[in-house]
Amino acid sequence: MGFGVTINRGTSIGHHTSIGDFSTVNPGVHIAGHCRIGEGVALGMGSIVFDHISIGDGSKIGGGSVVNKDIPAGVLAYGNPCKVIRDLKG
Repeated sequence: MGFGVTINRGTSIGHHTSIGDFSTVNPGVHIAGHCRIGEGVALGMGSIVFDHISIGDGSKIGGGSVVNKDIPAGVLAYGNPCKVIRDLKG
């Protein structure tokens, strides 16, 4: 766990998962094992992150999303399956 990480109630985080500084894991999020959550990431309520997934720094994942593939840095992504909606950079 990084510095300033917020983990809310009703979450589960699998083994060998790292969460970067200032990230937020909202209520009801389930993160499987061997995941990498970057710095400043926000995982919306009820999101599910599959095994061996990487979410890049500064990305925002919408509530109820099912993340089954890597998400690049600095994007807004949501849905089932989760997909990039728009770039948050610049």
